[in-house]
Amino acid sequence: MLKLVNSLKMLLSKPVSTVFIILLGIGLTIPSLFTGLQLDDYIIQDKLTKNETNKDNNGSLFGLFTFVSGDEEEKGRMLDTGQLSWWLFEDAKISFFRPLSELSHWLDYRLWPSHPWLMHLHNVILYGAILGLLALFFKKTIGTPWLAGFALLFFAIDNNHAIAVEWISNRNALLAALWGISVLIFHHQWRTGGSVLSIILSSLFLLLSLLSAEAGLAFTAYLFAYEIFMKNDTWRNKVLALLPYFMIVLPWYLYRSSMGYGAVQAGIYVDPGANPLLFLILLLEKIPIFIFTQFFELDGSLFMIAPFGVTTLIWLMMLFVSVLFFLILFPLLKEDKVAKFFGLSFLLCLIPISAAVPSNRNLFIASIAGAGLLARFVSAVISPENEIYNFKKSKKLSFIFFNILMILNLLSSPISMATHPPIFKNLMENIFTKPVLALSDSINIEGQSIMILNPPRGNYLFYFPYISRAFERPMPKSVRSISAETRKIEIETISQTSIIATVLEEPYHFGEHFTNIAMHAKGSKKAAGQKQVMKDLVVEILELNKKSLPKKVKFTFKNPIEESDIIFVRWNGKKYIQQKMPETGNSIIINER
Repeated sequence: MLKLVNSLKMLLSKPVSTVFIILLGIGLTIPSLFTGLQLDDYIIQDKLTKNETNKDNNGSLFGLFTFVSGDEEEKGRMLDTGQLSWWLFEDAKISFFRPLSELSHWLDYRLWPSHPWLMHLHNVILYGAILGLLALFFKKTIGTPWLAGFALLFFAIDNNHAIAVEWISNRNALLAALWGISVLIFHHQWRTGGSVLSIILSSLFLLLSLLSAEAGLAFTAYLFAYEIFMKNDTWRNKVLALLPYFMIVLPWYLYRSSMGYGAVQAGIYVDPGANPLLFLILLLEKIPIFIFTQFFELDGSLFMIAPFGVTTLIWLMMLFVSVLFFLILFPLLKEDKVAKFFGLSFLLCLIPISAAVPSNRNLFIASIAGAGLLARFVSAVISPENEIYNFKKSKKLSFIFFNILMILNLLSSPISMATHPPIFKNLMENIFTKPVLALSDSINIEGQSIMILNPPRGNYLFYFPYISRAFERPMPKSVRSISAETRKIEIETISQTSIIATVLEEPYHFGEHFTNIAMHAKGSKKAAGQKQVMKDLVVEILELNKKSLPKKVKFTFKNPIEESDIIFVRWNGKKYIQQKMPETGNSIIINER
């Protein structure tokens, strides 16, 4: 492995290597052109082409990133149709302010509305532009051509970027990164003797990054770390250098808050302002996950599918390896100011993304610093003139980590990146698209009220109307779910209008825990006796389990079950089967996965 890295060192010293790396990064993302639309892509398509009434009124251009607004009337309608599940908190909200990203998608649907591959190509081109800007950024901050080349190479072939590029709706992160890297380039130029135009452009690009995605805020972490470690100046001048960016971030934040944007009681996001203690716990929990995911190429989404006991063991392993890796990096971080800059930037970038579920795509901006830090580590290990790792025990351990990291990041990672698009497409279609389409394939649903006893996934009904309209399928009056996922439940009829559903087994993996009745914010609790009132249905929680999740729930319908237009169905893994409710006083067990 050392011979391979030294050979790469010679190649990366040549100017043409930059062009090759950019083309390599673009080439690895080409398979994404054939993945079509997935998940949120259908929402964007629907709002821009089919369902004009879904526009938001909170300052958004098209409402593309307002998934659950604070509007009570709209929320009530979504509950009545089943798009929002009964277990969601009443004050839940998922709404993001991303006007430039909205314009980008609007442009797609003006120019090539029927060609998703061109929308994917849009993402790929943005990724190529990001690599071009990063080449310049690494050259300016790292200096040594071959070392800057290693940093660019690590970023370009990072398999964590596969989903970030292949998912059309994730373009907001690409745009935020594109403008954000420009911020860092012009800030460096300004602080190394550039004109006032540099700080003007840097501030402007920060605003563009923030208007593309909230993720753009992460670049303030880079600016802060730059002033701490990369600039020899008085503390007063360092603070003054950051002041223009504060003057950009503050009004952006105030406007965003005043217009009602944010994620509250939503499960997949935790609002640090509303629940700081929970956020701190999540931060400590997720930092080892993100460190391991970044440097050791393990998909953080494993925590959404692995059994509970396994996730605990995986997390402990990640914690151990992350701490050991930090100890190995410590001599480098102690001596090298560029390593300090990248190290602090990386850790600070992990803070905001810890508010969301662990996902590789959330590491996109943090991975800029991750690639830079990894390149500095390579330099410290392979350079014979470097004294950092000459201590016998430290040198041996550093070479073990060096070989592991090179195998994963130079050999395994690009293969994973190139093969990820079809895997992602297949996974998303099996989990969301096919179950949605299977309902209209199994029974006549047009104009009907559908009640699913054991849905394949708790949150897939949110996408039901968008996917159905995209494939021109018939629409039911409503499609709701009794439970959150396929599991063993008991359904008992207690009167002509009421049934009680009892979960007979606990969630068996994190993914079920995440998308089930606990989909409301982790750390929040539904209480026994709470009710969710809808137009033709009242849901009352009767009993909670040990995890404070609803275990026994009563469903009271407006009309007698036998006389109503409600069709009860169960999922058998491939299709939906109509299920007759038991007579009053009797019960049935649903036990299919």
